Amino acid sequence: MSVPRELRIMYVRSAPDKLSTLAALRNAAEQKTWDEESTDALIAFSHRLAGSGGSYGFTRLGDAARALEGFLKEGITLPGDAGNLQQYLANLELELRSLAATPLD
Repeated sequence: MSVPRELRIMYVRSAPDKLSTLAALRNAAEQKTWDEESTDALIAFSHRLAGSGGSYGFTRLGDAARALEGFLKEGITLPGDAGNLQQYLANLELELRSLAATPLD
C-alpha cells in the first residue's frame, strides 16, 4: 500500500517538531537520571516513530526508533550501556534530520 504524496509531505514537514520533541524528552530523561516516567515517555515516542516511519516509507527512521525503543525497554544496567544509549539517540536524531532534508518535489 502506498501512502498518498500529500501525507508523505506532511510527515516530512513534521520532522522539525519531531526533532524538538526528541530533544525535550532526552533532556527531561537526562535531568531526571532516566527515571521510569521520563524513560517511558521516550519509549512511547520511539514506538510511534517506529510505526509511522515504516508506514510512510522511511524505513531507516523506523528502524532507528525501534532500536532505541528496544534498548530502553531492556534497561540501562551495564557500565557501557550509557554510551550505547547515546549512540541510539544519535542514530534517531540523524534519521530525523535526514527526514527533514527529504526533497518535497
